[in-house]
Parts: sequence; C-alpha cells; structure tokens
Amino acid sequence: MDYFQRTPNAVICIIFSYLNSTEVARLASLNKLFYECTSECLYNIFTQMGWGNPKISEAIQAFGQIYSKQVIVYKDWDSDLIQQVQFPGLRSVKEIKFGNLHTAILKHDGVVLSDLGKNEVTPCMYNIKQIECNMDRIIGLTEFNKIECLSVIGGQLIKSNWEGEGKITAIAVGASFFVGTEEGRVFAFSETLSAEVNFATPNTAAIKDLKATPKVLLILTVTGKLYQCELFNFTATQLFPTKFIALIALGYSHSIALAREEFPPLKDWNSQFLCEWMQKVGFEDCCRLITNHQIAGSELDNMDENYLFETLGIKEANRRNKLNLELSRVKNSSVSISCELYGWGKNLEMQICTDTNIVKKPVKMNLPEFYAEETIKAIHCNKFFTFLFTSFGRIFVKGGVPFRKLTKDEKKNFVHWRTIEDKFSQNSNCNILSISTSTYQIGIIYKNFSKKTREKTRMSMGDDVLNEILKNPRWNPSEFVIGYTDRFLGILELSAIEFSQSEIIKHRIQYFKRNGEIVWDRRTRLDLMKIN
Repeated sequence: MDYFQRTPNAVICIIFSYLNSTEVARLASLNKLFYECTSECLYNIFTQMGWGNPKISEAIQAFGQIYSKQVIVYKDWDSDLIQQVQFPGLRSVKEIKFGNLHTAILKHDGVVLSDLGKNEVTPCMYNIKQIECNMDRIIGLTEFNKIECLSVIGGQLIKSNWEGEGKITAIAVGASFFVGTEEGRVFAFSETLSAEVNFATPNTAAIKDLKATPKVLLILTVTGKLYQCELFNFTATQLFPTKFIALIALGYSHSIALAREEFPPLKDWNSQFLCEWMQKVGFEDCCRLITNHQIAGSELDNMDENYLFETLGIKEANRRNKLNLELSRVKNSSVSISCELYGWGKNLEMQICTDTNIVKKPVKMNLPEFYAEETIKAIHCNKFFTFLFTSFGRIFVKGGVPFRKLTKDEKKNFVHWRTIEDKFSQNSNCNILSISTSTYQIGIIYKNFSKKTREKTRMSMGDDVLNEILKNPRWNPSEFVIGYTDRFLGILELSAIEFSQSEIIKHRIQYFKRNGEIVWDRRTRLDLMKIN
C-alpha cells in the first residue's frame, strides 16, 4: 500500500499498512469516522498524484478503480501452447509495454518495473507518467517534463537523460529515441545521433502521438494530421490530407490509422459548427434558426425541453429525445461512432486485406460489427495481426493467415475479424481495461471479478429493474435514464419516470443509466442493480 505513505494522518497510515484494499473498504463502510478520515486521505492522494479531482465522498470508490488494476501477459496466445506470466501483488497498473526481449510496467504512482538487462522485473524508473519500449530500449516522460532513457549496449544497462525546449507531449523509441512537443517539433536522439524532423509542409500543431520502428516514424498531431517520416533523411510527409486521424499503430510489417471525427467540448461550438453537426444528425430544419439567432453550443449545453420545443421548434417528442441522446453522446464520449480504418505495408498474414501481399498505399479496411454505442478505444498491430480494442472491452483480431490468392467463394466466406477476449477473461476471471501487444505476446490490464458469483447470478430483466427503481424507496427514480430501441430512430433515451408513463413496450429497454453511468445493459449483460 505504497500510496498511503503520502497521507499526513499517521493513525490511518498504520491501519492501512495492515489491511488490504478490500478490508479498508469494508471497514470504511462500517465506521463513519474511519470512512471520513479515509475519504479525506484518499482525496489528498488523488490531488497530490494528479489523478483527477473527485468529490471527497467519492474518493474511496475512485481510488479503488485505480488500485484494483492488475496485469497479466499471455505468451504464444494464438497457439495451443499459450502461457500466462502473472505478477502477483502488483496493483494500480497504468501501462504495460514490450521490447524485443523485455517487458516494462508503469504504475499509477510513477514507478516503472522492467526486466531490461536483468532476469527479473524490478523498479528501474521513478516519477514517470508515460513509457514506450522497443528493441533493447525504454523511454520515459517524467512528471517534471524531462526524458529518462534506458538502453542495453554491449551487455551493459546504460541510463541517460534528455532535456529540450517546450512542453513534451509524446514519446517513442525505435533504433533512436523520439520526442514530440507542444510547439509541433519532433526530435530524434541516441548515443550517436541528434536530429530534428523536417516537415515537408510546415507544422505548428502540438504532437499528439508518435510510433516508431528502426526504419519509420509516424507522427500524429492534435489537429488530426498524420505524417510519415523515413528515418534515413528525417523528412516527414503528410498522409490522408482530407481525413481527421484519431488513432495510429505501427508494427514491423504494417501500419494502421483510424479516421473519425472528434468533437471539441459542446460549450466551445460556434453557430457554424453547431449547424454542421445538426445536419449530420438529421436536424437540418433547425439550421436556419440557429444561423439567424447565432445560437452556440453553450446554449444547448444547459437547455431543457422547453428550449427544444419553443426556441428550436422541435415539436415531436421522439425527435426531442433523439437530439437529447445525440447531445449526451457528444458530452460523454466526444468521439463519433462512425469511423474508417486504413492499413498499408506488408500483408503476408492477411492482416490488412485479401487482395495483395504488399499494400503500398493506404487502403480502407473492412470493420467488424459493433454493438450500438460501442466505439474503438485503441488500435494495435504486430508482425502478424491487427488488433482493435473497444469501449465494451472486446478485442478484435485480423490476420494470422498466410497470404494466398482466394477464389470468389473463399473471399465471400472469409472471416476477417474474430474476437479473442473470452480466451483471456475466461482464464483470468477478469474485466479487460486495456491491452498492449508485441510479436508473440499480449499484455492485459484488468480487474478481477468473482466468476462463481457471475455464473450463479441471473441477469435481472429490464421490467424488473424498472419496477424496482419505481417502488423501492432506496432508489431515486429521477436519477435514472432508460435507453430503448425505437423502430425508426434507433436507440433513444427517456427518464425512468417518463418511460413508466409511456406506452413503450418494456422489452425494448436496452440499458439503464444512473447519474450518467450505465448500471444495467442488455447488450453486454452488465447488471449492477442485482435485483435478483
């Protein structure tokens, strides 16, 4: 329980040193004084560590979300010889990265553990907030905007530092180390090299992400521009000039990029941006009024039903519900569900497409079927596979099939994507939070669940949950929103009270939200209400 050493309350610190996180939570739920002291201490830890700014009353739950993160590595995951590498006792894991023969794990407290140049995983860096690995190297960005590097040279572990001008926003490592800054500059350095990347078209936008191999560097800016830099001349040329690129991944054989629209905060929308968005979601009839009255996003951020009815003139209740749902999506996720995936490079395992074994220019890849509201959180690629990780914790994989010319019937029946998360969650009894990949390994950051409890507990029915919310005094019905399927407009939302007064058939219920968070979901079989 390293974090609790930071609390000034000596008594609480001593108690924490003898208890695990579950016992702390149980004791806090039984004793009001201990609950108040624990909440205050954990709130102080959150602010000191820069993890966020939760309410004091929610500090225990927020800390539990971080402390319960664990990690497991699967070697040879796509074979019958799959092996698990566990790290017992390791908690609050933030990231896991892989090099050629080593692993690096970053904890939320800024400690990096690795087996680089050693036979066991031990602490090697401190006060780190981001790491990247490749070959025999690790690069870390510290909380103080400095760079720390570890390399194995001639069998010796060498530590080095780098300090430059401007705020560092992205890091990567290949044969050299790479740093991107808020001013839009990218620097490369190693034991024998110091250079700056030259952009063929000038760039001033902050660097959002960097991905590197020994030959190629991908550079993504916050404005969605993607550049590819050949490392023999350090000149970056732009790809996808008309697309907004949100996510990138780079492997030793191929590259992938995800194009999708990402929205600024609703309060920052001007009337022109609001009009363009309203047209896309089917409310073009409101655009003339928005333009004439210069209505901005800040007005919609806190509007009510009367505003939609009287000011925007949306008289149909189902259309008002649809607009409310679209606005809630923007507020909650800030990303569009619709997206396009592009791939290029060697296609020797059909990890990009089925047409050719070398894809010289980016081609649009087909996408798997997603659930409603499911979005892509991360993309990865290695020598043989392309991976998609979604907001519902699903892992889609494409590839692993040696390339050959397919017949028309074979192309028609070819399985492009398959899900593999059950292979990991079954073995580890876990909810998957994020993944990292290398050529033969997958690292899973997860939270444990009780498999025994999950198997024995039947999922509550939607109408049972609604009756429970309305009749049981422990619940406040005004806190709940119901998402249901409309035959023509897709998924819409109503408050639980409005839904109960309507004539909508109960079996159309898809999910329940409480204070903005989903607590029951038919699509993913999530059931936090536990009515049964």
